[in-house]
Amino acid sequence: MERRRAALAHIQGATAHIISLVDDVPDIAKIEAGALPLHLTDVDLASAIQDVLGLLGPLAGKRGITLRQQRAAGTVRADERRLRQVLINLVTNTIRYSNPNASVRITAVRHGSATVIRVIDSGPGIPQDMLGPAVRPL
Repeated sequence: MERRRAALAHIQGATAHIISLVDDVPDIAKIEAGALPLHLTDVDLASAIQDVLGLLGPLAGKRGITLRQQRAAGTVRADERRLRQVLINLVTNTIRYSNPNASVRITAVRHGSATVIRVIDSGPGIPQDMLGPAVRPL
């Protein structure tokens, strides 16, 4: 019975996320026009990352991929919905393009006034010449 409750809670969370994605479709035009208002709040990174990993855990599990949070740097001032959206997109892509039985970890480390969030997998990665000039390894 407890497994069913947990599964139902997960389904409800995934459903809420899908609904929010559908609601976000009109925002694409606003983003492109630079007219999307952000709702900045203090966001606990560890909690946001854990929520994303919990949501995507079943997808990763189907491929034998292990998801984990290595460390998170406290709170950041951000639009929580957009932050979660970016994390979900990054982790989903990592799961999609990782080899079966890989591991994926998320780190969030403070560097001065900035926080660097990394999604790291155990796969071969993207060749440097394919990254372009705007992307540099840290």
